[in-house]
Amino acid sequence: MSKKIDSIRILLIVLIILSIVSVLILLYNISRTENYRKINATESSIQTSLEDNVKIAKTSDRFIPIENEMFGIADATLARANRIVLDGGITSEKVNNKHALNIILAIDISSTMQKKDVDAKGTTRLEKAKDSAKVLVDNIFGSEFNNDVNFSLVAFDNSASIEVIGKGSEDKSYIIDEITKLPIDGYGTNMYDALVKVENVIETLKEINSTGENIIIFIGDGSPYGYDINNTYSGIIKKATELKEYSTIYTVGLGRDVAEVSKNPESGYYILSNMATEGNFSTATVGTELVDVFNNITNKLNNKL
Repeated sequence: MSKKIDSIRILLIVLIILSIVSVLILLYNISRTENYRKINATESSIQTSLEDNVKIAKTSDRFIPIENEMFGIADATLARANRIVLDGGITSEKVNNKHALNIILAIDISSTMQKKDVDAKGTTRLEKAKDSAKVLVDNIFGSEFNNDVNFSLVAFDNSASIEVIGKGSEDKSYIIDEITKLPIDGYGTNMYDALVKVENVIETLKEINSTGENIIIFIGDGSPYGYDINNTYSGIIKKATELKEYSTIYTVGLGRDVAEVSKNPESGYYILSNMATEGNFSTATVGTELVDVFNNITNKLNNKL
């Protein structure tokens, strides 16, 4: 009799455990279903509001520390993990639209930009380029320009990445911070990929109804180098010619390597001079000349507004 009672108790305990496990599994499935609904609703909301509220940046090893608007996360690593990836490896954030000018600054961050030949203080080419670019941003978002500009930033070495896109005067400090943080990041000078990323910026701004005139400012210190089969004189000029159909291109050769006049089709001087819209190619062997070049560009842009 005792053995029979023990067997019944064991059976009851097993049934209770199975019931508890079943309830836990049911609760887990309900939770997953609810989470999927929330995620789908969020993605749908982002997609439907993309035309009015989107900013893109190419995903790369250099991630922009941003506040993630969907998740409310300020930490750069978590923000990176939670971005919604759109077509072409770009991600969604805010952008200004319907502005008078879309200015895209492309800066060479290849290893040759470490050279310290722009002043007597031992300043690297990149540091001088960044300092001058920050002055450019200050001038662009002065009272004469105010909110009439979308500013974007592309950096390139052996490949190119979109670091900032479509930011306005209210984001001037953010833009300057991103320029400041640009590193010397690798070997190679993929000028072709830089132009492709510039094209991506313009196309996306156009898709979200930014009707401004496109202004490209391209600064580099040498000739193209790397393994991209398109990163040659013919490939670069072909892409630049396509861009010039709907954009104005300013090019700046920084340092002594591109200061000398050359008709060699693979030289930095020859490529940069032919990339530019007529009359918009400049060289700067020292930092003060670079500031003057950027001030001259700013004056030309001011006349467009």
